Amino acid sequence: MKQVTAVLTLALMLVVSGSFAADNLAEKKVLTLSQAQEIAMQNSLTIKDASYDLEAARKKIWETTAIGLPQADAKYSFTHNPASLPEIQFDPNSPPIKIGTKSSSSITATVSQLIFSGSYIVGLQASKTYKQIMEQSLEKTRIDVRSAVAQSYYLILLTSQTGEVLKGNLENLNKLLNDTQKMFEKGFTEETSVDQLSIAVNDLNISLSTIQRQEQVARRLLNFQMGLELETQVDLTDKLEDIVRGINRERILETQFSLEKNIDYNMTVTNIKAKKLLYKNELASYLPTIAGFYQYQKYLNDQSFNFQPTNLFGLSISLPIFSSGQRYSKVGQAKIEMSKAENAKEQVARSLTMEYQQAKEDFNTAWEKYQNSKKSQTLAQKVLKDMTIKFNNGMASSMDLTQANDKLLQAVSNLYNVEFELLNAKIRLDKITNNL
Repeated sequence: MKQVTAVLTLALMLVVSGSFAADNLAEKKVLTLSQAQEIAMQNSLTIKDASYDLEAARKKIWETTAIGLPQADAKYSFTHNPASLPEIQFDPNSPPIKIGTKSSSSITATVSQLIFSGSYIVGLQASKTYKQIMEQSLEKTRIDVRSAVAQSYYLILLTSQTGEVLKGNLENLNKLLNDTQKMFEKGFTEETSVDQLSIAVNDLNISLSTIQRQEQVARRLLNFQMGLELETQVDLTDKLEDIVRGINRERILETQFSLEKNIDYNMTVTNIKAKKLLYKNELASYLPTIAGFYQYQKYLNDQSFNFQPTNLFGLSISLPIFSSGQRYSKVGQAKIEMSKAENAKEQVARSLTMEYQQAKEDFNTAWEKYQNSKKSQTLAQKVLKDMTIKFNNGMASSMDLTQANDKLLQAVSNLYNVEFELLNAKIRLDKITNNL
């Protein structure tokens, strides 16, 4: 009976935990773009790894610092001799005397202190520079994640809103197809009109299915970037047109580009700093290393004769004299790496300046295309409205109506794509000017 109860209890726990997991997965999240980015900041595994690297760098500073602090060690040793000990007899009337002991033990305590080391001094500076590199790496990772989340968010809005337009057009075309079918059955129109509308409906169904699949892929990508389960239901509250309307074109174009604010450029500056420290470290190999120590040793066997002192103080000096040119070669290599780092900084500076100019031009081009696309959509809506009236009055063919509907669909699709292009151009511009 107890076994049955245990099995039922376990089954109930599995059902409850499974339902909780299902509820967790099915729970909808309603997110703005900024909320989606904040969730990604908290859950992104890439950001977590970069944070771990930074924490490890902080610990590395103390590890390096501790090398120059006092070091204490203790050791205990025990020795047992299984062989028979040699004997010596001074007096025939006395028993022989054994030389040595069967067992012996000792304790040793050592305290050492690094007094001077050029490499240690450079190492302290290098560990702090390494921490700075990890801080910049974390900052760059956060910028990249925010950028990727924004692009995925915009892509979902694009596919979702395009899908809604396709659904609306499909509904209108189906209604028009039904009306035309009835007119054909009554002899008021030709069968060709019905066939043309049927083809248009089929094409629109294919387009709708394609855009819906693209939306699902984009949603999974956004969930992945936010660190959520891939099938988590997420509703996006922002609209492409609302985000685009909020763009202040003048303010964006007035933003001054500064290399010192760009994370990629700052990382090259820190890289130069690291290469200089490596160069200093190679130069430090010519300097002596000085350390002091204190040692206490105690033998724990009273029968042994030990003439070594119990307390020892010492000083060790390691002085490099001749290495057949190895140190000189390493210094030369480090100097070359330092020059290469300087060149890399200059190359990144030029590349970023060119990238900024290109991003600015792309933004202006996308803005102009956006203004033109809005006008085209308005005209296409007017043309379709007029053509529908003419078709209902027998003044236009189904082909004319289908073409007008296709043009509106194309105009709306172009507008959404241009809005998407404009927002991505803004992301690139904001990213390079450190405004993301």
